[in-house]
Amino acid sequence: MHESRLVADLVAQAEAQAPGAPQAITKMRLRIGAMAPATPAALRHGVGDLAMARWGTRPDLEIEQSEDPADPAAMGVVLVSIGVDSASVEAGS
Repeated sequence: MHESRLVADLVAQAEAQAPGAPQAITKMRLRIGAMAPATPAALRHGVGDLAMARWGTRPDLEIEQSEDPADPAAMGVVLVSIGVDSASVEAGS
């Protein structure tokens, strides 16, 4: 998959937002730029598989697609936010 580097970057960004407890990440919200060479299906597959391999769990993915080619992020995919199971974070602390 040509999105493999993009997927790895998104997963790494999510891990940075949940240091020490990436397995607690239950949700990732992504925004695909209007001109980005990525599809929701490819991202779901890639992020899900990599998260499973690294965290042992697959986060729910919310993916929105921008229609604005003038957006500064039109050529990429942005990690908008993550959701974390706070009980898992506390248990892992």
